[in-house]
Amino acid sequence: MFVKMKSIAVVVALAAGLLVFVWRFHSNAALYDVFIAIVGLALVVFWWEYHKMRERRKRWPRMVFPERASIPQSDLREEREFSANFDSGMVRAFLDRIQQYIESGFGTTEIEQVCQAVVSLPHDQQRALQFDIREAGQDGSLEIRVFMDDIDAPNIYFVSRPDLVTRIKSEFQRFAKEKGI
Repeated sequence: MFVKMKSIAVVVALAAGLLVFVWRFHSNAALYDVFIAIVGLALVVFWWEYHKMRERRKRWPRMVFPERASIPQSDLREEREFSANFDSGMVRAFLDRIQQYIESGFGTTEIEQVCQAVVSLPHDQQRALQFDIREAGQDGSLEIRVFMDDIDAPNIYFVSRPDLVTRIKSEFQRFAKEKGI
């Protein structure tokens, strides 16, 4: 509704502006007054719809996900992301290093899946892999997205709980320092 009203308001304002531009040289003061009235009305409609939309957005999570409204904020899991650019040959070595932080769900089979994605992915393509893991005594997920933006140097994104992402980032900093990256 907001987009429709906004579009109508913009079209009306532009049409009024065009009319005034074309007939402006006739020195018709009444036409200028009509233009001001139309533009004013368009701005009022736009303002009204904008504020209605903002009010709807405030209620949106409760309307779309009513079951989430009853969950305490402390129980909602927040996810974070870390990304880095790797040489294709270094991906396995780094994944072997972060495996130590994950109790289960990310072993040699999952590392092989990520490495296969790196090898088989064409240039400018991406692939997301989702793993159900257990980390720090809690069940969670680890999403690894591979984006092959360079022929032999993919960008790899790690998305998971904040504490695991922080460990992955710290491990990458140690890894990069050791490799001289």
